[in-house]
Amino acid sequence: MTLEFQIPSFLIGLVVGLAVMLLLGQSYHLFFGRKRTRELAREVDRLEKVITQKDRYIRKSIDALKEEGIDLPGAETRKQK
Repeated sequence: MTLEFQIPSFLIGLVVGLAVMLLLGQSYHLFFGRKRTRELAREVDRLEKVITQKDRYIRKSIDALKEEGIDLPGAETRKQK
C-alpha cells in the first residue's frame, strides 16, 4: 500500500526537481551570461581592430616594395584570381 503512494510522489518530485533545475539554469544565464557576452563582444572588436591594422601594415609594405621597384613573386597570379 505504501508502494502505491511512493511511486507517484517520486515521479512528481522528479518533475518538480527538473523544472527547478531548468529555471535556475536560465536565471543564472540571464544574470551572469550577459557579462560573458559583453566580454566576448569586446574581444571580437579588439581582434577585428588587430586584423585591420595587420592588413594596413601588409598593404603599406607592399606599396613600399612597389615604389622601390622590387617585384613580388606571385603577385600577378593573385591579381588574376
